[in-house]
Amino acid sequence: MDFLDKITRQISTINLEPIEEAVVKACYHDDDIPKYKHMEFLIKASNQNITKNIGRLILLQTNNDKWLPVLKSLCVVHKIMCVGGDIFIKQIYNESQILTNLTLFLDTTIGPYAGVHSQFIRKYAEYLKYKARVYYLIELSIEKYKQQSIIKIIDNREIYFIMKAYKLWIEQYKKIFDCELPFADTETLHPISAYAIKLLVQDCYRLYSAINISSMYLLEQFMNLDKQTGISSVNAYKKFTSLDDKYQEWQETIKNLNIFEITSIENTPISLDTIRKLENYFLLSNT
Repeated sequence: MDFLDKITRQISTINLEPIEEAVVKACYHDDDIPKYKHMEFLIKASNQNITKNIGRLILLQTNNDKWLPVLKSLCVVHKIMCVGGDIFIKQIYNESQILTNLTLFLDTTIGPYAGVHSQFIRKYAEYLKYKARVYYLIELSIEKYKQQSIIKIIDNREIYFIMKAYKLWIEQYKKIFDCELPFADTETLHPISAYAIKLLVQDCYRLYSAINISSMYLLEQFMNLDKQTGISSVNAYKKFTSLDDKYQEWQETIKNLNIFEITSIENTPISLDTIRKLENYFLLSNT
């Protein structure tokens, strides 16, 4: 951010309350990812019982016809959904119409970034909307947790809750790959785009882990399921395994962009070969 931008931003935050100021600064239309101090302030605020609707304040920053402030604001939303308070996710769900509107977003600016980022924003907004919906339906955001915590969570839940969550997680996992990455190389990849991709990768890894762990749990409990639920679990499983190619393509694209260490999504807890074997077990057990 150059000196003039800093002055402009300072002027735009005069007379704002601290939360409003942090929102404006975190979502400001420069090329830098949101600053740590602004994000930490908003994350802390999202965990407190305050009257300000932080989710709405951030989403209102997307009321712009330029892709950069819109994408940056969505990144701020995504980050707080991953590490902030659960009430924030409820706020995002309640304001989901704003995300719905963004599924039609188009930056008509003539430039190297407008087209590809408009495409990415439309799918990214759709993913975040579904992410909030999953929390609304099961009151659990599994992407907040690492593998060992996921195991404990699933072990302490009723089987029919796991079945419900399982299908939702698979659909959410699929929507990550719907966020196609229309960036040919690092030259067309903006720092804010890279930040969004990192957040999606983290969700992808943890959802994959949750689905694998749930698969093992359902396998152990399969004989206790009624026929309809058993068939439903098999169909969900088949949908999950059908995403193998999408996963590999998406991973290869990220690897080629060379924006971070690929090990963050390669070390999945259970291999895709094991997934296929478990699917066969489900199908055989249902006959």
